[in-house]
Amino acid sequence: MRAAASVTALIGTRFYDAVPARPTFPYARMTPPQVVDDTNSASRMEEVFFEISVFSRQRGRVELARIVAAIRAQMRTQLTLTEHAVAYQNHVDTQYRDDPDGLTQMAIMRFEIMTLPSS
Repeated sequence: MRAAASVTALIGTRFYDAVPARPTFPYARMTPPQVVDDTNSASRMEEVFFEISVFSRQRGRVELARIVAAIRAQMRTQLTLTEHAVAYQNHVDTQYRDDPDGLTQMAIMRFEIMTLPSS
């Protein structure tokens, strides 16, 4: 995501696995994935679920919606993995929430990807 021009135009390189103690807004973070074995008699497959959360302090959710749209557009492109092929990838949903701090707004985007070994 850090290499996607449409995303970096909105959040710079502030796409984190681990958010710093005092982050600059807006930013996004990816949660660790959940990997589920979906092997069947025909193929060895894995289903990968993960979330990308976006955080903004600009009122009105316009900035938040623009970042979400840029990430969704990037996730529509075919992913390239080194040891697996992507059978399909899907945006499951996006939930918008207000943080309890009263200042921060967030969007939680959920994705699923079905992979199979490339060799």
